Amino acid sequence: MLAAFPVLCQIINYFNKQYLLNICVSQRGCWDVTYTSRRVCALVNSTVEISCTYSHPSGHTVNKTFWHYGPSGVFKDLREEHQFAGRVEYVGNKLRIKDLKISDSGEYQFRIITDKINGKYSGSPGVILTVTGTQIKRSPAAVSEGQEVILSCSTKCTLNDNHTYIWYKNGRQVTDGFTKVNKLYLDSVSNEELQQYSCAVGDAVNSTVFSHYTVTLLLFLTQFLIIAALWMWFSFKMYLTSKPD
Repeated sequence: MLAAFPVLCQIINYFNKQYLLNICVSQRGCWDVTYTSRRVCALVNSTVEISCTYSHPSGHTVNKTFWHYGPSGVFKDLREEHQFAGRVEYVGNKLRIKDLKISDSGEYQFRIITDKINGKYSGSPGVILTVTGTQIKRSPAAVSEGQEVILSCSTKCTLNDNHTYIWYKNGRQVTDGFTKVNKLYLDSVSNEELQQYSCAVGDAVNSTVFSHYTVTLLLFLTQFLIIAALWMWFSFKMYLTSKPD
């Protein structure tokens, strides 16, 4: 009897596919929402974008599309949700949420409403958004006084882009903000000092940022060299003036 179970499952799946195919044919097309990503991880206080494409049976005219949040069956436009007031923007089929909060984590679905009586559809399952902050892990976990320690800055979920990591001690930055390394190596540190360290994750590093940084550095060096040359010329002139005949 157990051996026949896989065969039974195949038969059921076949008839399910045929049933869905018949529905699509009879309606001259199917409802469909395809999300760019099914799972998105984003940082607290950052901006996230979620996008999709959709299709509907022919003969339908789309009256409205919007994004909704929460359990299935609740179809309230995000722009009308008190939780998202002033933080939600639609750009075509793209959802943009600013100033993210931990409470924004959850499932987001795209809904289509057409001019037909049964012309309503939500893409389910939707996109799972996880909003995360940073957390610090240390190695070794148990630290002896004066022992070398490695601190790692991490997030509870995997961010979609490469980001920079910045370390602070008592609120003062102790590392270069353009580093991709999420680790901080400390020599001879006490347990009390470990409590003073914190980390932050910056925007994804791109060529524009590095280009701007490089240009700024070159301008600074140029100005420094000009000032140094003028100072040397002035010093040499003063030397010649003060030199006895």
